[in-house]
Amino acid sequence: MKKYQKGFTLGELLITIAIMGILGVTALVSTKNIQEASRIKTVYIAMSSVIAAGNGCMEDKKPLSATSNVPVAGQPLCDGAHDVWPDISDSEWEWYYLENNAFNNTFKAYARDTATDKVGCITCTVFACAKDLTATCPTP
Repeated sequence: MKKYQKGFTLGELLITIAIMGILGVTALVSTKNIQEASRIKTVYIAMSSVIAAGNGCMEDKKPLSATSNVPVAGQPLCDGAHDVWPDISDSEWEWYYLENNAFNNTFKAYARDTATDKVGCITCTVFACAKDLTATCPTP
C-alpha cells in the first residue's frame, strides 16, 4: 500500500515566500517611481503655464512679480495680468526665487522639491523658454 504525501515541503514553501517577497519589493519600487513621475509632471505643467503667461508679460515689457524675489501662489504673474503663479505645493514643490532682468527682458523662476531639495528652473528670453528639473539648474 502506497502512502501519498499531503502538503508542501519546507523547500517549496521557502521558494514561494521568496518569490512573493521579490514581487512585493518590485511593486513597491514601481509605485514610488510612478508617484515621483506624477509629482514632476505636475510641476512641469505648472511651469508650462508660467511660460505661457510669462511670455505675455515680457511682450508687454512688464517684469514678473514676486514678494521679496519669491513667487507666491495665487499672486498675479505681472502687473495687470489675469494669470497667477500656480500652486505647486500639492506636489511637494515650492517656488522659491525669481530673477528678472529688465535690461535683457528675461526671467528665471526657480522651484524646489521640499522632500529632496532638488531644484528646477524656468529660463525665458524674448526668443524661447526652457524648463529644467535636473541638477543642471544653477542655484541662486
